[in-house]
Amino acid sequence: MVCDAMKKQELKTRLRSKYLFLNPESKPIEIETLRKNEWSRGLTKAGIEYMPIIQTRHTFAAMMISVGDTA
Repeated sequence: MVCDAMKKQELKTRLRSKYLFLNPESKPIEIETLRKNEWSRGLTKAGIEYMPIIQTRHTFAAMMISVGDTA
């Protein structure tokens, strides 16, 4: 599911930039803008309590370890 979403996003941006996620001016998204706007809005929309973006990395790593994937 995540891979499909990333591939779909790549089709939208790959000819305009080497970056996967771009702002409306086709430039890389600034992390502060992402954190203050989209991240918070997305969490609220999903009904998830706010957490720092860095937490997702830790959550992903813990999930991979729990299923035995150390790649």
